[in-house]
Amino acid sequence: VVTCADRQAARGSYAGATRLTNNTAELQAIVEALLFLLSQTDEDVPLIKPREAIVIHSDSRYAVYAIRKRARGAANSILREFMVHLWQRAREAFDVRIVRGTTALQGRR
Repeated sequence: VVTCADRQAARGSYAGATRLTNNTAELQAIVEALLFLLSQTDEDVPLIKPREAIVIHSDSRYAVYAIRKRARGAANSILREFMVHLWQRAREAFDVRIVRGTTALQGRR
């Protein structure tokens, strides 16, 4: 996730993003989590063991639907497709699930 105040410098920090939005940040955060998970498959002593249950929470309906229902859209299609590809690879190695992060049960409205 980019924390740089210079938006021009930040442009190259997202994997294939064309617009810097909240959804872009959510997609990028999921990409980073999936890259970390997949990196564990190459470790001799992984922090997260293969087939371990993993739950990713996201506030972005767009990101969750992109994974669950293969939602399409013109914005950030490269980043979205990269995320979905990583998701499919992670599902082969881990029991990974994604859920909407904002619910009334968590005290948020």
